Amino acid sequence: MEALGWERGWHVDADHINMDTGDKYLGCSDFFTIDVADFIGQAPAEGAVAAFVEKHQELIGSVTIEGIDVPFDISREYVEEVAGKYLAAVAEAGTIYRISRRTRMTLSPRFPWTKPMRRKRHRNY
Repeated sequence: MEALGWERGWHVDADHINMDTGDKYLGCSDFFTIDVADFIGQAPAEGAVAAFVEKHQELIGSVTIEGIDVPFDISREYVEEVAGKYLAAVAEAGTIYRISRRTRMTLSPRFPWTKPMRRKRHRNY
């Protein structure tokens, strides 16, 4: 950026990272997108679905949303099915997030930067 004469703030996007690619980018990038697509549909840890459903009973039952005439009736079985499909991906996202916190990175360019800027600070675009 300096060689190009750019005087304003700038940031580096690591793009989509996962546990296989994160080490290459966490130290030199300002933000990234957590990519856990490979974990969708993978079986979560044993007992994770039951523990999740037990902890989140509020997800079961009738849900009314303003502007939608008919409430959604959500069964325990449906919550278990959805949790079974996505919990492993959610757990992986949590792992990547916690690693990013240790490296003081942000997860989105919309949030305030936590790493020092490389040049004098300018407003974020």
